[in-house]
Amino acid sequence: MNCNKCGFYNPSGSSFCASCGNEILQEQAIQQKDILVRAPFGMRALAFLIDAMLLLIADLLFNLAFYGDPENKRSTFFLLFIIYSWYFTASGGQSIGKMVLHIKVTALDGSNPGAGKALARTFLYFLSYVLCLAGFLMALGKKRLALHDRLTGTNVVSV
Repeated sequence: MNCNKCGFYNPSGSSFCASCGNEILQEQAIQQKDILVRAPFGMRALAFLIDAMLLLIADLLFNLAFYGDPENKRSTFFLLFIIYSWYFTASGGQSIGKMVLHIKVTALDGSNPGAGKALARTFLYFLSYVLCLAGFLMALGKKRLALHDRLTGTNVVSV
C-alpha cells in the first residue's frame, strides 16, 4: 500500500509509513478516493517538449506582432513560459502537453496545487535547469519527484 503523504510503498497492513512515519489510511478510510499513480519520466519529458514547442510558436508570433521580427527574444520566451506554466498548473494542474498525455500536477494529497504552489513550482523549474538538469533527473528516482516537486509538495500523476 502506498503512503498517502509521500507515496512510498509499504507492505499491506502497515499502519505507518516506513519512509515518512505518516499514518497510512486503510482502504476503508479512503472511501473510493482515486489512487494516485505518478507519471513516468518519459511522459513528463514529452509533455514538457510539447509545451516548449507551443511556447516557441507563441514566442515567434509575439515577436513578429510586436517587434516586426521573428527573432527569438529570450526575455519574451521566459515571460511566456512563466505565465503559461503558472496559469495552467494553478487552474487545473494540466498544461496543454499534460492534457495530451493525460497527466497532471497535484498536491501530494491529490488536490489542485493552487496558485501559490504553481508559481513556486514554475520558478523552481529554473533551479532544476540551472543545476545542469539534475533537478529534472531526480524524477527518474523511485519516488518520481523532480526537485521542483519535492520543494513545493507537488507531484505529476496519470489521469
